[in-house]
Amino acid sequence: MLPLFAGGILGPDLASLGYATLWNLRDRPHFDSSRTLHSERLRDFRVPASTRHITAYWAARDHPARINDGIDLLRRHLQAGDRVTTIAFANPFSFALGLQPARDANIFWDLAFSFDERHAPEPGKFLGDASLVMVPRLADRSQGWNFDSADALMRIYGGYLRANFVLVDSSRVWLLYRRRPA
Repeated sequence: MLPLFAGGILGPDLASLGYATLWNLRDRPHFDSSRTLHSERLRDFRVPASTRHITAYWAARDHPARINDGIDLLRRHLQAGDRVTTIAFANPFSFALGLQPARDANIFWDLAFSFDERHAPEPGKFLGDASLVMVPRLADRSQGWNFDSADALMRIYGGYLRANFVLVDSSRVWLLYRRRPA
């Protein structure tokens, strides 16, 4: 029984290891550098242009350009000690930029799974000690699956954001807010 169970796990794992090794040897040297993230910490995160996967707000093939847009926007405004969070499904920026994470609420936000409009952290806890807040511009809603969550987050926390943070810059994909001085 054990060999049958272990073989069902070990076989696919070995196949995956073989695929990854082959890709690193054959395809990695020719991978389009525009498909990588502007982050040394995420240099191995690669998204092929041919992927059909859909992420929270856009097609995965668009993910590198949209996250890079946010990374570049943040880099223009970072100050010593800044902590960043997002009003979005997840926050890739703290790790990507090597920043100490904000002491805020959840790791991800998915309506009816990790919160709902009656059961959500207080605004001060939601944004925690973040000095910067990134909000995605979600004008194109033709692809993605988490727009309801983003809309609910802005209904719950948008007023607090506008009262306690100031819009300092924006890009094609992101709005960047900085906490108002005390």
